[in-house]
Amino acid sequence: MARARRTKKRYQDLYDDPTTLFKGATVTLFPNGENEIWVKSLDGMFSFKITGGMGPAGLGLTITRLGLGTDITVFGYGGRNDSNLPAALPDVSDVELVQYKHDERSQAFKAWVQKRGEYPGDEPTGKI
Repeated sequence: MARARRTKKRYQDLYDDPTTLFKGATVTLFPNGENEIWVKSLDGMFSFKITGGMGPAGLGLTITRLGLGTDITVFGYGGRNDSNLPAALPDVSDVELVQYKHDERSQAFKAWVQKRGEYPGDEPTGKI
């Protein structure tokens, strides 16, 4: 089966019908002119926004619950114990995913964040 190509028509189709990308959900690109993606269930009960960017230490992606919706459940696979079983984390309102650069400074920042268990200023930015 051939994979769909990225075309201007597909962007137009998504704009005209925001349910075409994910089953049972609407997708809004650049809501209110912001560099974000909103994903909402068709019934409006669940929703989150996605932001991201390249920062000095690596590439970051933030997923944030929109409004007063349900917290986000996060599962991690693989990693330190090389297990294929999911490692459940506590439910949260925001999740940051980061691919850190391999240079010494970025790896030191990664170790510092992991040791503290929080972000500098306690506010995730989407740009690590």
